[in-house]
Amino acid sequence: LTLPNGVNKEAVLSNISSDKDVDGFRADSLGSLAGGISEKGTITYTPCTAKAIMTLLDYYSVPVSGKKVCIIGRSTTVGMPIQLCIMKRGGSVTNCDINTTHLASFTKEADILIVAAGSPALVKGDW
Repeated sequence: LTLPNGVNKEAVLSNISSDKDVDGFRADSLGSLAGGISEKGTITYTPCTAKAIMTLLDYYSVPVSGKKVCIIGRSTTVGMPIQLCIMKRGGSVTNCDINTTHLASFTKEADILIVAAGSPALVKGDW
């Protein structure tokens, strides 16, 4: 979440109702994504990028259960929600980022590779 300098991120996020937090910015929204129910008892939203990735996996009939999934990107708005969605489907997740040493070895071991790091050309073609 990008905000102007001097704006308190936590103050802004605390004013978003968890029932309307479709992007999963709030910590309780992310936590309820893991459990599937918000504190008010309603089903939580899956953030749009995570939902899009899961939709693509479904569309192309890519099985997730029992697969090694490497996710490059740890943000609370993209990487973590994807991780939770994959884990809910029975995939084994390895979460990496641009600072992970020996990143190539993790990508080579994966059955499924999901990159959400925002760094062009991070993953090399020979990996």
